[in-house]
Amino acid sequence: MEEYEILKYLIKCNTIKDKENLKIINYLEKVLKNLGFDTEYKDKCLIMSIGKEQKIGFLGHTDTVEYIEGWNTNPFELTKINDKLYGLGVCDMKGGIAAIIDANIFFVLLIKILPFCYFKLKASLIKSTAILKFIIAHLCGNVKKTL
Repeated sequence: MEEYEILKYLIKCNTIKDKENLKIINYLEKVLKNLGFDTEYKDKCLIMSIGKEQKIGFLGHTDTVEYIEGWNTNPFELTKINDKLYGLGVCDMKGGIAAIIDANIFFVLLIKILPFCYFKLKASLIKSTAILKFIIAHLCGNVKKTL
């Protein structure tokens, strides 16, 4: 799932004063579980983990301030104008949450691929280099170009 699509969903949820906070939490939990994360819900917080040994955490919030009159776009619709994204919460903190989820997609990819890369490095440097290029291309958003 692309971070743009995640952000699009987050923006459409009205989380002013936590109004639809649970809706976002349920959505994020589903996305994270599909990636293989374990999740736990505690008092407005979604805790995620993967594996038993290494732990990594991120902190964010989904509530937004009330919007004021004068928006040129619908605050609850992600809108792209001249390569800029507009929507209530894009800069604080829904955009950050979408980026965190995207980073975790890469993290899961690394967990699954790195052992394979190490094995291939011993067998063939060329194959490992191709896998490493694939990972780097994913980070840069150019996966389709490398396939």
